[in-house]
Amino acid sequence: MMNLLVITTLYPNREQFRHGIFVETRLHKLIEGCGFNAVVIAPVPWFPVSSGMFPGYSKYASVPAVEERHGITVYHPRYLVVPKIGMLLTPIFLALSTFLAVRKVAREGYRFDLVDAHYYYPDGVAVAMTSRFIRTPFMVTARGSDVNLLTQYAVPRFLVRWAAKKSAATVAVSAALRDRLLALGVSKEKLHVFRNGVDLQRFVPLPKDRCKTKLGIASCALLSVGNLIQLKGHDLVIRALEHLPECELMIAGDGELRQSLESLAARIGVAERVRFLGTVPQSDLIDIYNAAD
Repeated sequence: MMNLLVITTLYPNREQFRHGIFVETRLHKLIEGCGFNAVVIAPVPWFPVSSGMFPGYSKYASVPAVEERHGITVYHPRYLVVPKIGMLLTPIFLALSTFLAVRKVAREGYRFDLVDAHYYYPDGVAVAMTSRFIRTPFMVTARGSDVNLLTQYAVPRFLVRWAAKKSAATVAVSAALRDRLLALGVSKEKLHVFRNGVDLQRFVPLPKDRCKTKLGIASCALLSVGNLIQLKGHDLVIRALEHLPECELMIAGDGELRQSLESLAARIGVAERVRFLGTVPQSDLIDIYNAAD
C-alpha cells in the first residue's frame, strides 16, 4: 500500500471550506480507488491576530495547526508572505515551512513513498527545494495560473523549469496546460494529463423548471462560478448582459472584486439583472447549475 504525503497551499481548512476543494476531492478518490494512505501538509500564510479589522487576512490566524478532515490528518504550518515582493521570496519561506512540517510528520511515525505537490509556483518549487532533504520522489500537478500567468515572469519561469527537472513526474489538468509546459521545456516523458473530475453522485441533472422556480428565476439564466478575482473574468460576463436583454446573471463566489463588479453592473445599467450569490456550498450548487441556461 502506497503512503502519500500531499503538500499544497490549495486545500480546504476549517476557515476556508471551499479553498482547493478539487485537490481534496482528487485525494479522496485516489484513496477510495487505490487504497492509498495519505497525510496532508497545507501551509497557510502567517498572520498575527484574528480580528474583524483585517477580514481578508485574519482568517489565517484562526486556521488550526492540525485538523482532521474526513479521516485525513491535515497540518497547517505557517509561512511568511511579504507584500509586493512576495512572488520572489514566497518559495523560500514556503520551503522552510514545508521542511519543518515534513520533519514533524516523520517524527510522528508516518513514512511516505511519494510526495504529491499541487500548484507549481510556489508550492512545487518549494517542494523541489526541500527534495534533497526529504529524499522521496515527488510529483507536481500544474493547475492553471501557476503556469499560464506566473511563468510570464523570468524568475518563476526559471524555477518552474528547474523544479520540473527535479520532479519524478508532472501532471497537467488539461491538454492546453500540457502544451504550455512542453513549450516551457518540461520533459514530454515526465508529463501526463489528468483532468479534474466531477462528482457524479452529487452533480446530476434535475428538472430545470423546478430549479428555476426554487431560485425565483423567470427568464434566461446565465451562471458564472468562481472567486471574485481578476483572473476569473466575471466582468466579461457582466458586460455581455448589455447585449443579452432577455437574460439575468447569477454569480456564485466571493472575493476582493465584489464591490467593483457591483459598481460595474450599476454603471452599465444591468444591476437589476445580476445576482451576487456569495459563497455557495457545493450542496447548493446543484440547483444553481441545473437552473442555468
